Amino acid sequence: MEELREIYPDVEDFISSTAVARLNGYACGYGSEEALNSGLDELGLSEAGSERLLEIVERGLKPGCVSP
Repeated sequence: MEELREIYPDVEDFISSTAVARLNGYACGYGSEEALNSGLDELGLSEAGSERLLEIVERGLKPGCVSP
Protein backbone atom coordinates (compact mmCIF):
# COMPACT_ATOMS: atom_id res chain seq x y z
CA MET A 1 0.00 0.00 0.00
CA GLU A 2 2.84 2.40 0.76
CA GLU A 3 4.15 2.13 -2.78
CA LEU A 4 0.71 2.71 -4.23
CA ARG A 5 0.18 5.76 -2.00
CA GLU A 6 3.40 7.21 -3.38
CA ILE A 7 2.33 6.58 -6.96
CA TYR A 8 -1.25 7.78 -6.36
CA PRO A 9 -1.19 10.37 -3.55
CA ASP A 10 -4.60 11.67 -4.61
CA VAL A 11 -7.35 9.29 -3.46
CA GLU A 12 -9.36 9.84 -6.66
CA ASP A 13 -6.37 8.79 -8.77
CA PHE A 14 -5.89 5.74 -6.54
CA ILE A 15 -9.54 4.72 -6.87
CA SER A 16 -9.58 5.10 -10.65
CA SER A 17 -6.22 3.38 -11.25
CA THR A 18 -6.27 0.32 -13.47
CA ALA A 19 -3.08 -0.95 -11.82
CA VAL A 20 -4.65 -0.74 -8.36
CA ALA A 21 -7.73 -2.60 -9.60
CA ARG A 22 -5.55 -5.33 -11.07
CA LEU A 23 -3.48 -5.63 -7.89
CA ASN A 24 -6.63 -5.90 -5.82
CA GLY A 25 -7.97 -8.61 -8.12
CA TYR A 26 -4.80 -10.65 -8.00
CA ALA A 27 -4.55 -10.29 -4.21
CA CYS A 28 -8.12 -11.60 -3.90
CA GLY A 29 -7.51 -14.63 -6.08
CA TYR A 30 -8.72 -13.42 -9.47
CA GLY A 31 -6.72 -13.65 -12.68
CA SER A 32 -4.35 -16.25 -13.95
CA GLU A 33 -0.75 -16.85 -12.99
CA GLU A 34 0.20 -16.34 -16.64
CA ALA A 35 -1.49 -12.93 -16.76
CA LEU A 36 0.15 -11.87 -13.52
CA ASN A 37 3.61 -12.96 -14.61
CA SER A 38 3.31 -11.31 -18.01
CA GLY A 39 1.96 -8.02 -16.62
CA LEU A 40 3.80 -7.75 -13.31
CA ASP A 41 6.32 -5.21 -14.61
CA GLU A 42 3.48 -2.94 -15.77
CA LEU A 43 1.96 -2.59 -12.29
CA GLY A 44 4.56 -0.09 -11.09
CA LEU A 45 5.72 -2.02 -8.06
CA SER A 46 9.27 -2.21 -6.77
CA GLU A 47 11.00 -5.57 -6.73
CA ALA A 48 10.01 -5.98 -3.07
CA GLY A 49 6.41 -5.05 -3.86
CA SER A 50 6.29 -7.52 -6.72
CA GLU A 51 7.70 -10.27 -4.51
CA ARG A 52 5.09 -9.49 -1.83
CA LEU A 53 2.27 -9.69 -4.37
CA LEU A 54 3.57 -13.04 -5.60
CA GLU A 55 3.70 -14.31 -2.01
CA ILE A 56 0.06 -13.31 -1.51
CA VAL A 57 -1.04 -14.90 -4.78
CA GLU A 58 0.94 -18.10 -4.14
CA ARG A 59 -1.05 -18.71 -0.96
CA GLY A 60 -3.83 -19.86 -3.24
CA LEU A 61 -6.44 -17.42 -2.08
CA LYS A 62 -9.88 -18.14 -3.42
CA PRO A 63 -11.80 -15.57 -5.42
CA GLY A 64 -13.86 -13.30 -3.22
CA CYS A 65 -11.55 -13.15 -0.23
CA VAL A 66 -11.46 -9.81 1.49
CA SER A 67 -8.12 -10.10 3.23
CA PRO A 68 -4.81 -11.69 2.29
